Amino acid sequence: MPSSGPWIVPTRSKLNVAALLMSGISTTNQSGDSQPAPTNYRRVTAAMLFLLACYLAAAGIVSQVILRSIDYGTFVQPRQVPEIHRSMWYHCMAAIIVGLCALMVLRRVRCSLRWPRAAVAASTMLLVVSLDLIVGTIFPPPSHLESILAPHPARGWSFRKGVVGSNSGLIVNINSLGFRGPEISRKKAADEFRILFLGDSVTFGFSLPWEDTFVAKTARKLRDRRPELKTTVINAGVGGYSTWQELDLLENEGIKLEPDLVVLNYCLNDMVDLIYFEEGKIVGNPIQFGFPNSFHWSGIVRAARSTYVRRKDRATRDHLVWACQNPFDGPDPELRSMADLFRDPLLEPVAAAWELSLGHLEVIRDRCADEKLPWILMYCPLLKQLGTDAVYRRPEKPLRRWARERRITYLDLVNAFEVEMARSNCGANALLMDTIHPTAKGSDVITDEIVRTIEAMRVLPGAATQAE
Repeated sequence: MPSSGPWIVPTRSKLNVAALLMSGISTTNQSGDSQPAPTNYRRVTAAMLFLLACYLAAAGIVSQVILRSIDYGTFVQPRQVPEIHRSMWYHCMAAIIVGLCALMVLRRVRCSLRWPRAAVAASTMLLVVSLDLIVGTIFPPPSHLESILAPHPARGWSFRKGVVGSNSGLIVNINSLGFRGPEISRKKAADEFRILFLGDSVTFGFSLPWEDTFVAKTARKLRDRRPELKTTVINAGVGGYSTWQELDLLENEGIKLEPDLVVLNYCLNDMVDLIYFEEGKIVGNPIQFGFPNSFHWSGIVRAARSTYVRRKDRATRDHLVWACQNPFDGPDPELRSMADLFRDPLLEPVAAAWELSLGHLEVIRDRCADEKLPWILMYCPLLKQLGTDAVYRRPEKPLRRWARERRITYLDLVNAFEVEMARSNCGANALLMDTIHPTAKGSDVITDEIVRTIEAMRVLPGAATQAE
C-alpha cells in the first residue's frame, strides 16, 4: 500500500464532518506517529462558521425587511417592534463577528481538533440565543394596552394578578393579590387596621387615578386623623360585579386577608343585573377578555408560560355559561324603560331580582357575624336620583328597608350628594361623571361620609378610650 505524506489523509480514510468532530480522526505519518489533520479541521471549522454567518445574516435581513414593511401594513403588532429591532441587531452583529472568525480560521496554518469542537459549542450557543429572540418576537412582553381581566371559574372574571394595564383609557396597577392599588401583605401586622372595600366599578374607581378614588382618599383621611394607626385599604371592587360575586370574593379571598371592617358599595345595577337571572349563568361578555403574554426576559420561557396561561384561561372561559341579557328584552312586556324598574308596587321580575340580591346580602351579613366583622352597607345614587323626576327619588327603598330591619349600618349617599350640590351650587354632573360613577369631587363626598360613619361606629382601635 502506498505510504501517505505527513499531512495527507489516505484516500480510503476520507473524513466526513461528523466523524471528524466526534472521534478526532488522525492520520499516520512515515515515521508511524499519530498526527492531527489540521487542513481538514480548519476547513470544517471555517465551513461551519460560514454557514452560521449566512444563517445569522439571513435572519437579520428578514428582520430588517419586516421592520421596513410595517409602514405598508403588516401583521406585526406595535409591541413586537422592539423585539424585532433587538433580533435584527443581534443577528447582524453576530453574522459579522462569526464571518470574521471564519476568515481568521482559514488563515491559520495549523489547526487542532479543539477548533471544530469550539466552533460547535459557540454555534450551539448562538443558535439558542437566536431561537430565543425569534420566539420572543412572536410572544412579545405584554404592553400597557393588554387586558387586566382574566376568566374566573366561579365569578366569571377577575383581575390578573400583578399586572399593569389599561382600563377605560387609564393605566392602572393590579397588585399581586389581584386588587387595584399598591402591594398589600397577605399577613396583617399587629398594629394594622384593614378596611376591605367590596363593590363594582364605582368602588374600583372607573376613569379615576388611584389617588382620586374614595378608597385611597379614605385611607389618607384616616391616617391624617389617626397618624399613630397604620390604616390599610383593600380595593376589591371589580367592574360589573353584582352581590353574588362580591359574596364569593368575600368568602374565598376577602376574609383570609383579616380585615377589621368591610365596606360594601351597593349600586342599583346590582339588582338590575339579576332580573330574569338564570341560575348557573354568568351575566357578562366573554369577548372582553384578552390573553396577554407573560413577563420574562427569555422569549422561550415567555412562550411556554403564555401558551399555558392562554389554554387555561380559554378552558375557564369556555366552561362558563354566559348570559348577556337586557332586562327590557325579557318576557314581561311591562318592562320598557328604567322607570318601570322603580314602580310602586314593584313588578314581579323586579321584586324577584330584589329578593335574590338581598338574599346575597343576607349571607354576607351572616358571614361577617360569624367572623365578628363589622361592616357598612353603602348606597351610591344614580344621576337621575339627583334630579327633579319623582320616579327616581327612592328606587333603593327595598335596600334601605332591609338594612333597617336587620340593624345594619347603612350609609345612603343620596342626601350627602344633594347637600353638596346645594352647598357648592353645582349640578349633579359635578359629582357623577355619568349615570353612576363619581368624579373626584364626588369621591370627596363619599370619603367624608365613610370616615364619619367609621368614627361613629367606634371600630377604630382606641376609639372608645378617646370618646371617654
